[in-house]
Amino acid sequence: MSSRVSKRINRPKVASKRLARVSREKDRIDEQKEQAEADLQEALARLQRLHRQEKHLHKKAAEIIRRSYEDLDKLEALENQESANRRAAESSALNDI
Repeated sequence: MSSRVSKRINRPKVASKRLARVSREKDRIDEQKEQAEADLQEALARLQRLHRQEKHLHKKAAEIIRRSYEDLDKLEALENQESANRRAAESSALNDI
């Protein structure tokens, strides 16, 4: 009968140890979850920054292209004006002859 009593006494100790182990495992999992959530928040913030940078680059590229077309239009207008001036000068020179 004494072996039965000792088994009953040991069961709570074993259960207590198992509960402590489960509690430590839960704490470890909770810490890992917190770290994963922090990592996720950091990754999302980095992704948002990259999206903003990309949007800024698209705007910058569009502005560069727009200005290039404006410059081409100005150059074309200047060339047309110079060509008209040359024709007018040639016409005037022919009229003077």
